[in-house]
Amino acid sequence: MELAKSAFAYDKFGNANKKYLNETLAFEGITDNTGTVSRAIDHTNNLQYDYTYDSTDRLISSTVTNSNNNQRKVMFEYNFDLNNNMSKFITLTPTGHNKVFYTNGKDNLLMNYWKGRDTRTRLISLFETLQFLSE
Repeated sequence: MELAKSAFAYDKFGNANKKYLNETLAFEGITDNTGTVSRAIDHTNNLQYDYTYDSTDRLISSTVTNSNNNQRKVMFEYNFDLNNNMSKFITLTPTGHNKVFYTNGKDNLLMNYWKGRDTRTRLISLFETLQFLSE
């Protein structure tokens, strides 16, 4: 079995922005004028990844589309609290969505996360788990 030969090209920021397999372009990354990746294209699997950032350079959304027909496969949205902790993660697909919420305690440690709006359906309380384990 012969291994594929890989080669890379780099942009002016030093980011690997192209990957070739056996001399065929397999993957490319597109950056903005600051060097932040705004789009990635997987030519092998015909997928395009688009990334959106807020004014503080935090990733706030990423979208995966089929580059052949431009149909969205999945989208992710990220929200943050005032301390830059993730407070909400949303997954959107053509068939539905899922929301996960996070709360942080002192020292910005993750305390709880739960699906949906009802805290009664929370999945775990890390503080309670750690407290139990230390007893």
